[in-house]
Amino acid sequence: MTKAFAEDGIEIGKLTDGVHTLNWHLDASFFKAFEGSLIEDGNFEATLRLERMEGVFRANLGVKGAVVTPCDNCLEEIAVPLKSELDFVIKLTGVPQEDDSDNEVFYILDSDPRFFVSQHIYDLVYLGLPIRKTCEDPGNTPKCNLEVLKRLNTEEQINDAEEGNDPRWDKLKDLFN
Repeated sequence: MTKAFAEDGIEIGKLTDGVHTLNWHLDASFFKAFEGSLIEDGNFEATLRLERMEGVFRANLGVKGAVVTPCDNCLEEIAVPLKSELDFVIKLTGVPQEDDSDNEVFYILDSDPRFFVSQHIYDLVYLGLPIRKTCEDPGNTPKCNLEVLKRLNTEEQINDAEEGNDPRWDKLKDLFN
């Protein structure tokens, strides 16, 4: 994907038995290499640890850093910290494998023993993002857009007031008394 990942992939077939560790620094250019990426900016360290044992690799892929994304409350850009890991196995095989049902085992042909890690790193970052992305103390951090928060609170108060005056709900409340 990007130059940091050697477009030809990691030639794991050339690795000797033992433990091998590869490290990369990821920034906005990494995420821009993915067409239609929902992540536009970030700053990460990615580490791939491979332990080779007779044609089988036990792998651990980890990312640590922060994604720059709009706050779900005030829409200002915030850095969301992220740390995520994935353990999987890579097996060298002479026969192409069509079964993709096992996401923890990747099969690579002996004739072309290269492993492409960039998509796995992107997926690990994307899936590691929290569902709700907000700052630690909404409204009380210097970056918060107070105008947006004020408008949201006004809208919520109007909606709450409208809901309290509905006579249909009053009749249902009488059932509990």
